[in-house]
Amino acid sequence: MIRITLPLLAVCCIALGCVGCDDEERLHDISCHPGDPATGHYDPDLEELCDNHIDDNCDGNVNEGCECIDGETLSCGSDVGVCRHQTVTCVHGQWPTCIPVVAASEETCDGRDNDCDGETDEGLDYRECWTGPSDVLTDGSTACRKGWQSCTEGRWSPCQDQVLPEVERCDGRDNDCDGEIDDDPVEVGEPCGPAEEIGQCQQGRTVCFMAEAICPDATFAQNEMCDAVDNDCDGLIDEDLYQLCETICGQGIETCRLGSWVDCSAPVPQAEVCDAIDNDCDGEVDEGCPCYPGTVAPCTDNMVDESGEPITCGYGLTTCDQNSEWGPCEFEGTGPEFCNNWDDDCDGVIDGITAECGDPTTAGIGECRLGLAECLEGAWGECVGAVVPLEEICDGLDNDCDGEIDEDLDPHDKVDMVFAIDISGSMCAYYQALADGIFHYVEDFQGTEHRFALVTFPGWDDGEDEHILSVVTNLTDVASFQSHVANLSCSGGGSEPGYDVLLELSDPANGAGINWRADAFPYIVYVTDEEAQTWNSVTEQDIAPQMVNCGLPGCSAGDSIEIFIITNLNFVSEYDQIVYYETATRVLEIDPAESGRYTDLLRGVFTNVCIPPEDTGEGS
Repeated sequence: MIRITLPLLAVCCIALGCVGCDDEERLHDISCHPGDPATGHYDPDLEELCDNHIDDNCDGNVNEGCECIDGETLSCGSDVGVCRHQTVTCVHGQWPTCIPVVAASEETCDGRDNDCDGETDEGLDYRECWTGPSDVLTDGSTACRKGWQSCTEGRWSPCQDQVLPEVERCDGRDNDCDGEIDDDPVEVGEPCGPAEEIGQCQQGRTVCFMAEAICPDATFAQNEMCDAVDNDCDGLIDEDLYQLCETICGQGIETCRLGSWVDCSAPVPQAEVCDAIDNDCDGEVDEGCPCYPGTVAPCTDNMVDESGEPITCGYGLTTCDQNSEWGPCEFEGTGPEFCNNWDDDCDGVIDGITAECGDPTTAGIGECRLGLAECLEGAWGECVGAVVPLEEICDGLDNDCDGEIDEDLDPHDKVDMVFAIDISGSMCAYYQALADGIFHYVEDFQGTEHRFALVTFPGWDDGEDEHILSVVTNLTDVASFQSHVANLSCSGGGSEPGYDVLLELSDPANGAGINWRADAFPYIVYVTDEEAQTWNSVTEQDIAPQMVNCGLPGCSAGDSIEIFIITNLNFVSEYDQIVYYETATRVLEIDPAESGRYTDLLRGVFTNVCIPPEDTGEGS
C-alpha cells in the first residue's frame, strides 16, 4: 500500500485516481497489478512475460507478442523412411529454428525411402546413361547413341544399348562420332597389298577414297612369264615354264631360264645316210641312195620269171644289194587287184575294180555315208554317193558327223555383247586375269559379225553431275575391242553404282549411248566383287522388268536380255530377279582370279547355240 502525503500530491496524480474527488480520503490505487485478470491501468514499462498465463502489463491481453510459452516444446520433421524428427523448447517466447535431424531429400536409387513418403525408389524405373567420352556427339547425327539403365533392388543396372565410339575407319561412317566422316581413318598409311614383298610383289600404302580403303600403288602377283622376273612372287624366277619348240625335223619342248627359252628337245637335221630315215629332215628318205642294203621291195618293171622270161602281170620282188643298188625284179606271184593300171591278179583284166570311198572315220555317223569309185587306167574315178562331214548348220541334223546335232551354232545371227566391269580399288586382285580371260575369249570370234563393247563403273564427276558409267569403247570388232580391254585397270572410286548401271544398260531409252544394232541380239556381262550398290535408290525390282521384257534394238516381243553376272556368290540373292531366277547358270563365281577360268566361264555364257527349226510335220 502506498502512503500519500501532501508533498506528494503531484505524484498521486499518476498513481492514484479519485472517485468524486471531493474527498481526499476517497483516493484509490490505480497502478497496474498483474494478474488473471490484471487490475490497474496499462503500464507500458512493464514487460509481458512469456512464461505464465497472466496479463503482466494490464493491457487486457495475455502473452501478446509471444510465439510460445517458455518451456513448451515443438517437434519438426518425420520418422518415415530415412527421416528423423527434431524437438525444440520455447525460450523467451520464441521458437528456436527447428531442423529435422534427417530431412526428406530427392529420391535416389539406393533401396531407401529418401523422400520419406513411405515408398522406396519410386519413379526411378529407367534413366538415360552414357559411359563413353564426353566430347562425342550422341544427338543422332552420328552412330553413337546413349543407353538406358533401370533401378533394381536399390542399384542402377549396367548401361544397356548404348553405342560407343570406335576407331575411325574408311567406310563412309563417322565411327568415332566426332561429327566428321572418314577423318584420319586408322587404315590410311598402313601397308597394303601382297602379304610379302617377294619378286615383283611390292606393298603400297592404304588410301581412303570415296569411303573405300584402296591400295593403288601396290604390285600384286601375276602368272609367271619368261622375263627373268619372279612374277608370281614365290621366290623363284621363271620356274616351271615350258613351251613347244620345233625344227624342220619336228617338235620338242624348251625351258625358260633367266628370261630366255633354252634346251629345245626337238631333233635337228643330220647328214643324210642310207638308213631308211630322213636324216636331214627335208621330207625325203635316203635321197641320193638307190636303196638301203638288204631292203626288199615289190616291183613290176622288167619283171622276169625263173627262166628269165618277161612277166606282165602279178608282182615281183627286188632286193637292195650291198652297194645300195636294186637287184633284178623276180616274179613272186599274184595278189589282189589294185588301181595301178596293172594286172595284179593275172586274170587278163587291168583294174576294172570298184571300192568304197569317202571318209571311213565318219561313215555311218550322222549324215555321213561311204560312196563307190571305179578305177580306170590306174586312176580312181569320181566318188559317187559319198556324204562327207560338212559345216554344221541349224537344221536338226548332224552335218559334221561328230555325233552331235546342231552344236556350236548361234541362235541369233549376230550378237552385241557389252561387258560392264567394276574398276574400284577392290578389283585390283582380279582385273589383270579378267582382262586376259576376256581378251582370249573374244579371239574365238575373229572374222565374225559379232561385236563387243566395254563400259566401266563408277564413272566420273564433271562438276555438274555424277556419271554412273564410262563407255570405254562402244560396240566394235574383236581387234579394236581387245586393244581397249588390254588396258583395263582398277583406278575407279570406292562407291560402285551397280544397280544404276544395270538399269541404264537395259533401259530402252539407252541413256548410256550404246550403239546397239537392230539385227544383233543384246548380251550384258556384268562383273563386280562387291555387293549391289546404288547412287539413285535403284532396286532390283526396278531393273528386272527391263531385263525380262527386252526393249533394246535387236529384240522381238517376248525376248529377254541375255544377262550374266560374274561376282562373289555370297551376293547371288541380290540378282535373282534380274537373271530370271536362273542363278545356277547366270550368276558365276568371280574367285579364283585365273584368266583361263574366266575364258572358260565366258565360253559357257556364249559360243554358238542352235535352236533347230520347228517340226512342220512334213517329210525332210
